[in-house]
Amino acid sequence: MKQKKREYFYGRTVSDETKKKEHRGEGTGAEYRPWIRAQEFNSNQGGATIVIDPYNKRDVHLLSTGEVMAWYILRYDPSVADIREQFPLNIDITKKICEEYGIDHPRKNSQKGYQESVMTSDLLVDFADGSEKVYSIKYNNSYLVDESAKKNLFIEKMYWNKKGIEFIIVTREDLEPMRALVANLRNAFYITDIEQIHDIYSLIQYKITHHMMDVDLMNGMLDLDQIIRENTALKNEYAAFLKEMKNNG
Repeated sequence: MKQKKREYFYGRTVSDETKKKEHRGEGTGAEYRPWIRAQEFNSNQGGATIVIDPYNKRDVHLLSTGEVMAWYILRYDPSVADIREQFPLNIDITKKICEEYGIDHPRKNSQKGYQESVMTSDLLVDFADGSEKVYSIKYNNSYLVDESAKKNLFIEKMYWNKKGIEFIIVTREDLEPMRALVANLRNAFYITDIEQIHDIYSLIQYKITHHMMDVDLMNGMLDLDQIIRENTALKNEYAAFLKEMKNNG
């Protein structure tokens, strides 16, 4: 199946009011719209990326390399039902938290001057058992000494604590041991539908994406040729697939 071309306009600055009108932060699964889109995010570290969810085909807007790594790892977890990135926090609740603890609410510059702005969480994860967790992805532990970062994380943590949802901070250092897993999933996730299978390699990618194949994704890049050489059943499966496609064609 050929994926449709996405068109994005980079460098846009979008107000909170416009985002609300666009229903950002609403919906689940394929209908979810993140509060911040990759093309609207400016960072000296770079890494803002749009990937396609292999299970619901939605464009996913990730704002750092760490977010990308965490998203791939979590999305492949069979216990995960959905992930909503750049999820907006209710500003009335975050303002009350700031009032309660005597701290300033985050602000941003706008046409009306500096105004209190909607905060977001990196990844809100919905699990198949109905539970939820929130993951905040940081480049390193510098947030421990950055007063502004600590303040924002405190507000975010209190927000989710009030909702009874676990709030977890993850750094790139935590994610580095799973770099091979992420790289293998990047390759596999290109093949999401059976119509995309065009050779035995894409069959392997499809089977990995849909948890239909037991392979070691953690210890280095997969050698697909070796998998093919060692797996007679896979060759037979692909031959049967080709025969079925021919008969159906």
